[in-house]
Amino acid sequence: MDVNLHNEVKSYALPAATAVEREEKNRPPITPVADSGSAARNKADDRSRFDQKAAEQQRKVSPGEAEEIAKEMQSRLDSIGNTRLLFALHRDPEAVVVQITDRQSGDVIRQFPAEESLALRQKLNELVGMLFDGKA
Repeated sequence: MDVNLHNEVKSYALPAATAVEREEKNRPPITPVADSGSAARNKADDRSRFDQKAAEQQRKVSPGEAEEIAKEMQSRLDSIGNTRLLFALHRDPEAVVVQITDRQSGDVIRQFPAEESLALRQKLNELVGMLFDGKA
């Protein structure tokens, strides 16, 4: 009688780590570098320059300057095309009004902002005045 006893020992283990994984484990953690003095100063300088440019761009233009600018633009645009571009200053709600008119007939083709918008803006200004100034 033949008896074949075969005892196998099985072991269960984690697979071997690759070289890249072993290298990653040995690498020190990365920490962000704090702003140095010069970097912080450069950021502050950039921010102040941006603020100065924004202030220059938002400078109020006096009505006289606006009229001069409108006349200059009008004279430059008069020689172009079949339409005419008119610039005007609307006084009651302060706004620059641009009208595109037909050069031959003088009819208004388009106006920016529209008359309705100007009227609405004027009424809203009056309502705000009544609410906050005590006008009745």
